[in-house]
Amino acid sequence: MHHSPQRQKIGIGTKHEQFLYMRATPALSWRLDPDDSLSDWTLRVTSSENPTMGQRYMHQNKDSSTSLSRSPLKSALKTYFVHKIVLGVGPRKSEFFTRLFKKNLEDSRDDASSCSVSKNVTKIDLLPSAAARFPAMLDYVYAAPGAPLDINTNDAVAMRHLASSFGIKDLFNETTDFINADLNPETAPLYLMEARKFKNDKVANSAIQTIAKKFQTVKMIALSQMPPHYLLEIVQSENLDRKNSDLFSSKIAAYCRCRQEEITLPLLKGLMNAENAPIIAEDESLYFLHLLISLGGEEDNDEKNLFSRCMSQAPTYLTKARDAAQNQSEISKAAYRQGRTSMEFYTNLPDRIKVHILEKATAICQEIDDGNKEIKPTIARGGMRAKKQVLRMKADMENMRSTYEKKVEYLQTRLQKKEEELLSASSSNVHA
Repeated sequence: MHHSPQRQKIGIGTKHEQFLYMRATPALSWRLDPDDSLSDWTLRVTSSENPTMGQRYMHQNKDSSTSLSRSPLKSALKTYFVHKIVLGVGPRKSEFFTRLFKKNLEDSRDDASSCSVSKNVTKIDLLPSAAARFPAMLDYVYAAPGAPLDINTNDAVAMRHLASSFGIKDLFNETTDFINADLNPETAPLYLMEARKFKNDKVANSAIQTIAKKFQTVKMIALSQMPPHYLLEIVQSENLDRKNSDLFSSKIAAYCRCRQEEITLPLLKGLMNAENAPIIAEDESLYFLHLLISLGGEEDNDEKNLFSRCMSQAPTYLTKARDAAQNQSEISKAAYRQGRTSMEFYTNLPDRIKVHILEKATAICQEIDDGNKEIKPTIARGGMRAKKQVLRMKADMENMRSTYEKKVEYLQTRLQKKEEELLSASSSNVHA
């Protein structure tokens, strides 16, 4: 009987073959070398402040590459080597790329020669923050269903914009859920600014409503990130918390100090309208008067006008500010500094406004002094302080009157001298 030579057994299941199969091929990714991954499409992404992406504009250029950009001002080019089967057919496919690839296939069938010359390139122009998150969007599309989304507050709106622009439904739903869960008074200012960049009214309106409802508790560090016209949208919201006029005006004053170079007269009046702040915080009244006058605001006797509301509070605070500025040893350092600053605002006001405030402040101190004569001796110290304030303010008024009298006397002297010069000149002309 003939026996065939025994063959060496290296069959399935041997240790050698198990080792070979353990070294599995890496998952398909746009991050791999394009030659190794057999990439069949190229995305060239630029960023600019006025991108065309989002308008769904596209056309086929002469070399059959697809373009979504007409903006002349672009940043450095980023190139991504992708795969049509993932972007156009995969479980997390993009509706935008599906239509794009199908259109390219139809065009190539109509013109067989185009298949050989086509570069299969798509040019895309995005806002900088969206362009920065484009790799994360591709990672999401390439990942298996159920893989977690890499997202945070800073880039959530940009990711939602990419999901909407490229038609990735699951990504859109996940980013929307994240924003809804993450939106609160502290994060809402950032969401508002990002939403305005991408012209996303739904997210912007939700952010405005969130801030307006809890306006009194929003920290200044969050509010100060926003430009004034965004804050104006918030204070004009019907959802604005208007329970505490003092706290509201103090918060607006703090915001104006942070972004004073951007505050205009119309913005100031809009932020501090009578409905939101019927009563100005006493300790901010002199600041608002100073800011109003420096922006070209005029005096107005209308009770609802910002000037009148400040003037009604300024005299009361002036008495406290002067006391704080001149009694450092009896008060905290913060109160002393605030008093000194308020007195500087007062000093820089026009004289006619200072006189008006001073007269009212003197009357208030006089009332306090008169009232203290009838109360118990245990609070007589308050009456003595009020009396000192009255005397100081009366002295200020006398000094101001004296200054005005000297100015008038000086002007009268100059006028008289000019008249004499004119008479002398006219008499010389007559003799000549």
